[in-house]
Amino acid sequence: MIIVLLIATCGVITYLTYKSNTELTKSLNILKQNGQLLANMSSRMDGVRNSLIWSIISEGEEIQNPDLTSEEGQRVRLKSLLSGTYTLVLYYSELHCSSCVEKQIKLLNKAAETIGSKNILIFASYTNTRELLLFKRMNQITLPIYNLGSGGLGLSTDKVQSPVFFVLSKDLKTQNIFVPLEFDPELTMSYLDKIMVKYWAGIANNPVVER
Repeated sequence: MIIVLLIATCGVITYLTYKSNTELTKSLNILKQNGQLLANMSSRMDGVRNSLIWSIISEGEEIQNPDLTSEEGQRVRLKSLLSGTYTLVLYYSELHCSSCVEKQIKLLNKAAETIGSKNILIFASYTNTRELLLFKRMNQITLPIYNLGSGGLGLSTDKVQSPVFFVLSKDLKTQNIFVPLEFDPELTMSYLDKIMVKYWAGIANNPVVER
């Protein structure tokens, strides 16, 4: 009888221990998920804050380097590329994180469907045009890319270590500067949606990027 009671007691203890460990594991997983969520929210807030700061610093700046090189190697004046009152620009450097640039260009390609390719320009800083063309071909980029060479645009945002979006007016002044986050495409999509509504609402009634 005592042996039976001992076995039963051991069984209960084993069950309770297993259940306790299972609940503890679930609790730890929940804490881990919440920690990751808080970390993502914190990073997003930092990104938004950073973008806001650069927007304030760079708002209304005039581009100081208006000469670019086309993919065919021809020198082009920036003003000749502006077809409308406002143009959406993505600027990046070959020194920036490649995956960061790729993700923003994919979103920009999608945005071109509603904003219109004629209202979008991509500027890049490459010391070697072949590298630019290789990058474009490998990532199946359909929009033309104009090279600034080793120089930047002459803007405060040239110092940002990531791609930068902004709206350019015909007098070559910037507005609505946005510094995207690689891990947060929703933030970029939201920016592109708002920009489309603000400047090109008459082109399409649908959001820029499908969620």
